[in-house]
Amino acid sequence: MKYNTISTKDIEYLISVTAPDRVFSDDAISHDYSHDELSGKNAFPEVLVKVNTTEEVSQIMKYAYENFIPVTP
Repeated sequence: MKYNTISTKDIEYLISVTAPDRVFSDDAISHDYSHDELSGKNAFPEVLVKVNTTEEVSQIMKYAYENFIPVTP
């Protein structure tokens, strides 16, 4: 399966579900989110979303599924 990369439209959707101050991309993503403590591999995510509710998680996961966007919790 081929996954899509994050577009401006995707970021706008994520902001509409959460809030502008809880969606991060590019240099706004802390190094803490770029690695797995167990494997030692480093890779920055395209976008980081800090959710507050299960409803936000549900909406984001549905959107990601429908738009072939990979998600790492």
